[in-house]
Amino acid sequence: MEESEYLRIAETIPLDWYTDEAAKEITSALFYNIMIKTAEDNDLIINDTNDFQKLVKILAEKNKMPEEEALMDIKNVATTLGAVKLFELKYPQLVEQFPTDLDNRPQFPPKFLAKIMGVDLEVAENLLIGVLKEYKEFIR
Repeated sequence: MEESEYLRIAETIPLDWYTDEAAKEITSALFYNIMIKTAEDNDLIINDTNDFQKLVKILAEKNKMPEEEALMDIKNVATTLGAVKLFELKYPQLVEQFPTDLDNRPQFPPKFLAKIMGVDLEVAENLLIGVLKEYKEFIR
């Protein structure tokens, strides 16, 4: 399918294509999964708030940023992944038509992603080569 066809389809998708409740539910689950995987990767078992704070500290040190910023960063990642996952669940027939990567994951055309995420093209392109690539295991 040509990019112009994707854009024509994107124009038919309403701005409110998801509900706040669905977005919150999927984002919360993804945040939890990212934090658990990060804890496992750092041989940390989270039993209480102190363990969670240790994990946030590890993330902050790894990314050379304040703890609050590291936590917000993961929340933002979960929100972005959640939007993509929610779109894949709501419009599977459309997503099946997207080109795929080497792992057979759909690759959203940048302009299409920009439209459904409500961001400009540069942000969408950065999401595709950044967050969506780095965290793709969480939206399979």
